[in-house]
Amino acid sequence: MSLDKIDLIDRKFTTSLLGYNREEVNGLVAEAAETIGQLAEEKMALGRSLEELRREVAGYQSREATLRDTLLTTQTIVEDVKAKAKREAETLLDTARDQAAALVREAEQRAACLDAEIDLLQKRKTALTTRFREMLLAALDVVDADQTEEAAEAAPALVAPEEGEGGLEEEDNAVPEEAATDEEPEPESEGTA
Repeated sequence: MSLDKIDLIDRKFTTSLLGYNREEVNGLVAEAAETIGQLAEEKMALGRSLEELRREVAGYQSREATLRDTLLTTQTIVEDVKAKAKREAETLLDTARDQAAALVREAEQRAACLDAEIDLLQKRKTALTTRFREMLLAALDVVDADQTEEAAEAAPALVAPEEGEGGLEEEDNAVPEEAATDEEPEPESEGTA
């Protein structure tokens, strides 16, 4: 049986000549001692349990602090890595833009050089075409002049026989020197051989 505060307060002892009944008081004291012993054991058990729980809470608090520090450190590292990556990306982009601009400038300069070279080649072509045309026209003029001279030389030979009858026989038999040297003799002996 366990005692509580109300049981102790409400407990009435029978009186005897010399005071309270000794057996009842001793029984109550024994009962109170037993209850106090049980409470002391419970208190000690609760104290041990409380101490274990405090150690667990301290461990959890330590872990929480470690996790919080780790999380803060990780966030700092992540932010640093992001900032560094952003700087590197901007640097790479700037470098790529500079290289692209340099390539564009180089291509534009090369295109300008090629345009100038094309213009020069077209001018040379035009000059060579004009010169070739002039040479061909000059050659045609020479050929025309030669034909005109040949026609002029051949014309007096044809006209001379009409003027005189005696000269006709001599001129027909006479072979002009240029005609004799320019023309090849015809083979006459093909049929007789």
